[in-house]
Amino acid sequence: MMIDPLSSWMRWNDMALAMMTNSAKMGEAWMASGRVIDHRLGLLRADAGSVAAQGELARMVPEKMAAFSQSGWAAMSGWWAMQSDMMRLGQDIAFSALRMQSPGPQAMRASMARSQRVAGKMTKAATAMVTPVHKTVTANDRRLKKTR
Repeated sequence: MMIDPLSSWMRWNDMALAMMTNSAKMGEAWMASGRVIDHRLGLLRADAGSVAAQGELARMVPEKMAAFSQSGWAAMSGWWAMQSDMMRLGQDIAFSALRMQSPGPQAMRASMARSQRVAGKMTKAATAMVTPVHKTVTANDRRLKKTR
């Protein structure tokens, strides 16, 4: 069996595209958060005692806690999955070195596949970390646009 460079390239390309998408989501969340903060500060300046302002301000902490908790959980889960594969990859390399022989084609394919899984898990973890924060902030921005 040969190593399939096209499939390998496509996997790495998919991961790069996912990271660019995550970067765009973070930029969008950054811009939306500025608009949400501006709106909420406007509520405080105008009439902090109004029912609308109190309801909006009461949402801030619970929604942040939920979004960042989900993001943190995704980070830890992804880190754990990635580390276990990295440990196995390190073991494979160490065992190959202890045998003092070059790895064969099958071992090389397995090592390449494992390194791609590690990178894929890193990408998946990054996406899972970005998504809850992006979703919350952009939903707030869309909701608050209706009240402006």
